[in-house]
Amino acid sequence: MPYHPTTATPSGTQRHSPLTYLCHILNKCPTELLELSLGLVLVAWGVAIALPGDSFAAPSYRAFRDTGLPELLWGLVAMLAGSAQLTALAFSRAQARLVTLVTTGLLWGFITAAIAVSNQSLTTGSTTYGAMTLACCWVYIRHR
Repeated sequence: MPYHPTTATPSGTQRHSPLTYLCHILNKCPTELLELSLGLVLVAWGVAIALPGDSFAAPSYRAFRDTGLPELLWGLVAMLAGSAQLTALAFSRAQARLVTLVTTGLLWGFITAAIAVSNQSLTTGSTTYGAMTLACCWVYIRHR
């Protein structure tokens, strides 16, 4: 049976589904706070990876270790992408916000895929970073 956002009640009035209300709320929310959060979390992830230590020794980061690139480089790329998104947001440049949002979304998507491949299953890391990727997609769709 196809999904219909509204259904008729016995009295003939329309009743909206919870999904319709959720979509209405999401369409009215401003995206700036979410963009700020995505940029800050990416910078924080980059700092955590770039700190001295062997972060990629964990089994969930095996795919990163297999690329042969040092942790410092991964951390710098993440910090640069997150900082670029925060800068574009601070200056409220629409085109720059879209470009940095796509870059951030691709980076979150790569992180998600790398962790999922390393674990060969869904974990809290891959689902969390997957949610970040979907959030970037949602903001991008809202801005188009």
